[in-house]
Amino acid sequence: MAMSATTLIARPGRALPAPKKKRSVVEAVTERLYAMIRSGKINVGDRLPSEHQLMATLGVGRSSVREAVRGLVLMGLLERRTSRGSVLVSALPPAVDGGRSLAQWAVEDLYAVRALLEPAAASGAARNATQAQIHCIAGFAAAIEAHVAAGTPYFVENIGFHLSIAAASGNQLLYHSIENLIGRFRDVRERINRSLKARPTRDPAEHRIILEAIRSRNPKAAETAMANHLKSFRQKASVAPSGS
Repeated sequence: MAMSATTLIARPGRALPAPKKKRSVVEAVTERLYAMIRSGKINVGDRLPSEHQLMATLGVGRSSVREAVRGLVLMGLLERRTSRGSVLVSALPPAVDGGRSLAQWAVEDLYAVRALLEPAAASGAARNATQAQIHCIAGFAAAIEAHVAAGTPYFVENIGFHLSIAAASGNQLLYHSIENLIGRFRDVRERINRSLKARPTRDPAEHRIILEAIRSRNPKAAETAMANHLKSFRQKASVAPSGS
């Protein structure tokens, strides 16, 4: 039976997050903040306008502003400081100024970090996963295959697959690091997926290779399979149109 997106993965009482709302609004707010930085309205060391000011200027709600700011903090552009609020701490890298959109840059960097963390998680899962955890991983893999067959999105189930592997590694710090990254920039990633015609058919096959390596208790094979899985997406995403 396929596992649902709310299946408990790591600790008792801990469930996967529900899909976020207003993703397209959040992305628009992020790009507007990016435009303010590029135009020089906000410089390194400057404090971001208050939430209320941003809500009024951009015509959006508080939750959208907060999610956009969290994304920029995660990307290292902003830093939250006591009594000062959110401060711009890093200039935009040349890659962004050279033509890539902020969203495309963020997704590429996101996958670069995931490529460092998730192969280690898959290796750990091959060593440490319980049978119940392997069953959970398999359930998410089956749910993804069902969505692919039906032609429906599987973003939440995909998060479940990757997080259940991270949880099965037995390394809680590694799990939390991956959890903090994996659900970010959903809109951009789904658009990239839609532009990569072969992606939905490749994901289940690559997931099966990862799952079988974990089942067979082969850490090296699991590590390699996960590295190849993330690498294939990064290579395709780097040439995909950012606005597709």
